[in-house]
This record gives sequence, structure tokens and C-alpha cells, in this order.
Amino acid sequence: MLFQLMVVLSWSSSLIFKPDCPTKCGEIPISYPFGIGAGCYLDDWYAVNCRSSKPFLASINLELLNISLEANTILVNHPIFNTCVSAGDYKESANLENSPFFFSDTGNILLGRGCYSLVYINHNETYAGCFCSCLIKGDATACLGNNCCHSTIPPFLQFFNASVEVTTEDPDIVKQCKHGFVVQEEWIVRKKWNPGNSKAVPVVLDWGIHYSSFHRLNTSTSRCNDFANSTSTNATLANKSFSTSTTASNSLVYQCNCKGGFQGNPFNLQGCQGVATGFPSLLLVLLGAWRLHIIIKRRKDIKLKDKYFKRNGGSLLQQLTSSDGNVNRSKLFNSKELDKATDHFNVDRILGRGGQGTVYKGMLADGKIIAVKKPKAIDERKIEEFINEVAILSQINHRNVVKLLGLEEGKSLVNHFMDSMQEDNLFDILDPQVKQLGKKEEIVTIANLANSWLNMNGKKRPMMKEVAMVLEGIQASSQKDNGNVQQDYEEAEHERTEITECWDVISTSTG
Repeated sequence: MLFQLMVVLSWSSSLIFKPDCPTKCGEIPISYPFGIGAGCYLDDWYAVNCRSSKPFLASINLELLNISLEANTILVNHPIFNTCVSAGDYKESANLENSPFFFSDTGNILLGRGCYSLVYINHNETYAGCFCSCLIKGDATACLGNNCCHSTIPPFLQFFNASVEVTTEDPDIVKQCKHGFVVQEEWIVRKKWNPGNSKAVPVVLDWGIHYSSFHRLNTSTSRCNDFANSTSTNATLANKSFSTSTTASNSLVYQCNCKGGFQGNPFNLQGCQGVATGFPSLLLVLLGAWRLHIIIKRRKDIKLKDKYFKRNGGSLLQQLTSSDGNVNRSKLFNSKELDKATDHFNVDRILGRGGQGTVYKGMLADGKIIAVKKPKAIDERKIEEFINEVAILSQINHRNVVKLLGLEEGKSLVNHFMDSMQEDNLFDILDPQVKQLGKKEEIVTIANLANSWLNMNGKKRPMMKEVAMVLEGIQASSQKDNGNVQQDYEEAEHERTEITECWDVISTSTG
């Protein structure tokens, strides 16, 4: 029988809807099939009266708080039952029989409050109930049976009586206020299970479309399913699947939604609009995904470079070389600059290989010739030690002193010297020839002078004038004894100058 009814439905007919219908009453949006004014609603069940900026469903005379097309629910203000009444009294709910509205069994609960009270709802037979005791003192904000109880309600409920019975003869308890009512569960949780002095509370109503009005809907892009969970017949037509069933009040009711890939109001003519699809949309999505991938990859690369820069001592080097305002900050080369300078570390640029790395000849953008040492491995335990040496060497400005940037493996001579001075092991590291030709007092004086000049704090380093005075004093006292040594030194210095003048910079990358 139901299948025959569906077959004869006229799907080609379109609904009558005024484009200039009001879309709001106060702050509440009004969506079709609900409407304000003649011609703006599907039928009388969905007529809305706007009173003092408050919408009311004319058919059941309840204030309308919200309409959800997606969930097929409305939120209405429903009176609280049995507040401060004597035992046994009851009140009736709004009568929804033969309407397309039902008290939602998933959005509402039955709530009771009051000591020793039995709260229940019924219509011809008992539907739901709960009991409140006051045996113990508990959390007043919870509803666990102590002065408060709650219960679920049956589905497809359209009318009920609510009643509260007191199960004690204690006059103090009998005269206390009692509450029993159906209420939106989400709302009562926010109110901590206590309605206070409210005379009405929000109640969720499920709704659908009567068979008598369903044939007026355009259904090419929407989807309608039977609302009541009973024997139903299903069919598919064009872009819409639908089914029908008989509800508790023997009425055929449908619930409609836009099908997958569509969005909008399924009850309006052309109300369900297709979400962007097709090749152009797919191309747009792919381009967006590709761009997002590039942005994410770029950010990861930046973070990774920053991580390596810090791990390889770059931050420490910047901090140390910039702590003294009188010293220029060291030049740091990134991997791209060094790769370009060495022609991608071309084997033809190799100057030599050592146990700790390979040295390449390179040229910077300004034409300056450099030597780049690419280490074989990095011992992270030695980084801080080496960076201190780099900072010290970067503060020396002389054409015959090789500038240094980067990382090297193993303990440096500068740090070895500083450690020996601190441990009072100076003479253990000196060349035997130095110990033989030099006086102990002069060697100690020069070593202390060198150690003080290696201080990272520029203010604690001696002035060049002071250094010159100390050296001149030593030279004057030992000029006769060390004449030959001085001559040998000058020859060695001349040879070293010829070698070191060829290179201005030795550098490796820190990141």
C-alpha cells in the first residue's frame, strides 16, 4: 500500500514560495518550510507568528527558539510541570497529536526534583518515571537520585501527562516544591540540573513533512527518509532517495536533507546546490593542496636549518663575536654560498685531504679567493670548545693571520694552551727548544700575556701599548743572549708570510 502511494507522487510539481518572505523574527532565523505570513510556509503546521520580536508556532502556540534543517529539529519553550504543587497533581503537555512534531527521545530527558518524590509521565499507560530520595547529602550540581532524578522518554511521543507523587507523610517534605518536566538535556546540564524559578524550559521537537504536503516539495537534489522507525518502503528517484512510514498517530511523515555533494535548504525549489565539483574544482583543490605542501615543506626546511645552525654552534658563535662592540661580527657562510664558491665542491677544486676533512679552493661573489674545509665528521661534544677559539681568532685583524670560520674535529691548540695554563702545566706543552733557549721568567711572562689577551671580554684584555711595553722589556733584558734566535725567527716569519698571504679566508659551513 505504501509503495503504491509513493509511485503516484507527483515529483514534478514545485512548491509555492514568495521570495520576499521575512527570514527573521527578532534574532531567530526562520527557514522554509516554516514561514511568517501567507504563502511563506508549507502548510498551517509551519506557520509562525512574530509577537514582540518573538516567534511562536501558531499550530501549537509554543515559542520557537531555533530551527535546524540539518537535524530536522526545532527548539521550543515548553512549560514546567508540577512546580510547587501538592502530591498527585498533574499537568498536560502540549498536544502534538496528528502534527508533524514529536518530543525528541534523543534530545530530551524527564527530570524530577524534590525529596521523596516519584515523577512520571503517562498517557493511557505509564511511559517513563524516576524516584528522588534524600537519604544522603551529595553533590547539589549532580542528578544521581539524591533530591534529583532523570529518565529517558519513549520515541514518537506526541502527548503525555506529567505527575509528581510524594512518598512520605513528613509535612516538612510534603510542602516543599516539587518539579517534574521534560527538558532539553543539553540545557539542563548547563543549568546544573536546577531550573531555578523558570516557568518554561527548552524542549527539542523532531519534525518532518506530512504525506499530504510532501507532494508539493521539489525533490531533485534532496533526500527524504521516513521519520518513524517502523515498516517502511524505500525508493530512489533522480538525485533523491526517500521512504515513508506510518507514525504512532497513523500519519505518513518524511524527513528531508540535501544529498551528499549538495548543501542548502532541501525544502526550497533549487534549495540544494551542488558543492563545487568537476575538473575545474578538482584542479583548484589540487593546486591548493600543492601550494599548501610547498608552504609546509618550506617551513620545515627553515626549522631544520635553524636546528642545524644551533646544533653546530652558530648561535653561540654569533653571541660570542657580537658581545664586544669594538669587534666586527664574523661572516657566516651558508651551504649555498659555499656550494657556489667551490663549483658544487668540484673535485678539480680540491687542494688537499687530511684526516679530518677535504680542503677546496673557492671564490666568493666579490672575487675573493677562499679555502673551504669540508669536515668528514662533526663531534658535537667539541663544538662549544671550537666556537670559543673561532670567536677569539675572528677578533684578530692582520693580513698575515688566516681568518677562520666553521667547525673542525679535535682539540684546538688555543684551547689546549688555555687548559694548560689553567692547570699550571705550561712547561709540559712547550717545545724543548723554547725551554732551552728561553728563561723561565720570560716564558711565564709571555704565556701570561698571551693568556690574558685570549680573554673573551674585551675590557679585560690588555691594551696593545701594554703588550708592547712588556715585550720591549723582555727584549731589552735578553737582547744579547737571544740575538741568533731573533735572526732565526725573522727568517721563519718571512717564510710563513709568503705562504699565508695567498689565502684570506678558510671557512666551513655551520648549517
